Amino acid sequence: ERLERPFGGTENKADGFFVDSGLSWDGAPATEFSGLDHLAGAPVRILADGGVRSPCTVDETGRIVLDVAASKVHAGLGYRAVLEPLLADAGSAEGSAQAKRRRLLDVSADLRLAGGASVGVTEDRVTELLWPRFGSATFDSSMPLFSGTLRIPSPGGWSSDPTFVVLHDMPLPQEIRSVSYRVAVSDG
Repeated sequence: ERLERPFGGTENKADGFFVDSGLSWDGAPATEFSGLDHLAGAPVRILADGGVRSPCTVDETGRIVLDVAASKVHAGLGYRAVLEPLLADAGSAEGSAQAKRRRLLDVSADLRLAGGASVGVTEDRVTELLWPRFGSATFDSSMPLFSGTLRIPSPGGWSSDPTFVVLHDMPLPQEIRSVSYRVAVSDG
């Protein structure tokens, strides 16, 4: 599935809406937000002033309470996007690499306005990617969105069917423009 560009190419995370069945607020800073009656009792993901907040449960009146005041808030049901590409037949000195033991050496992902992801060999065995820090970002501020190529060391070992997955479950954008990888093939 491909969505239209979410916020016109701007890098302002606070403008992104990446939740399902959610609502947005834009006004004076506040900690309490209401109107989520349709999600009463449900856990919601929250993006407040461009920063991901801890999930919370909507109370019976449709209200959520944040630990820190925010002026631009998006809250709604979270979702998980999973990319599991098929590996191409890399070939070997003896012809096809199909049915031979292979090992991913590394994976490179070309990302645009990406707000975080995890990579691993299965959905249950992933490691969160740490974005390079740029400019004035500090540890007490929201990370900027990342555009560029990340090279990820091999998440697995030798296998007749090596795979990898990229997961994204934060209320942030994640555009993967391409994924490439290097594979070693065992002819023995």
